[in-house]
Amino acid sequence: MIPTQQAFNHIVAFEVSKEMLVVHTLPADEQCTIPNKPQTVRRLLKAEVKRNRKERLGAVLIVCEATGGYERHVLDVAIDLGVPVHRAHGTRVRFFARYRGLLAKTDPIDARLLAHYGLKTDEVRLYVPPAPETVALRALHARRSEIQEMMIAETCRLDHARHKSVVTSLKAHIDFSAREVLVTRVDRFEFAAVDRHACASEQTHLPA
Repeated sequence: MIPTQQAFNHIVAFEVSKEMLVVHTLPADEQCTIPNKPQTVRRLLKAEVKRNRKERLGAVLIVCEATGGYERHVLDVAIDLGVPVHRAHGTRVRFFARYRGLLAKTDPIDARLLAHYGLKTDEVRLYVPPAPETVALRALHARRSEIQEMMIAETCRLDHARHKSVVTSLKAHIDFSAREVLVTRVDRFEFAAVDRHACASEQTHLPA
């Protein structure tokens, strides 16, 4: 993330859940609920950008809280539209809430709180999307961890299996999973990503 000292006057805050987004805007102090889908987020943000230009509201900032990936549509659409976006850390938001004496916790209250957090916080860090290689490596590492956990569980079941057909099935699944672990070896992809990054850097610095 990139720290910025810019003051933002027009805030669009999203309280994120898997299916829905509660949106609170400032200075209008308006709130609505929309589906957590890319096209819906895009439609809303385009409308806010249009309002910003028409009413000359000043610098606009999108704010959402990190929620384990459910915020990705907000982040992706904001970046695609070129609108500054801040992914807030949950602990800092809770401290801000305590400072303002807000103890109740509902989605509408949290959405409004996030909006004021974006308005009042100095030097918010703007979200910068990771490189495609980094995204791929993270996904691959997560998948490898899932397979390893599944292998441990299947091995434990094998210790207690009695019927031959069940033992055969468990062993076949464990063998297949072991091959998948080799396929998802992260280190091979890390070296490939480093090589691509090095080649790109060299090309950037080649003399004209």
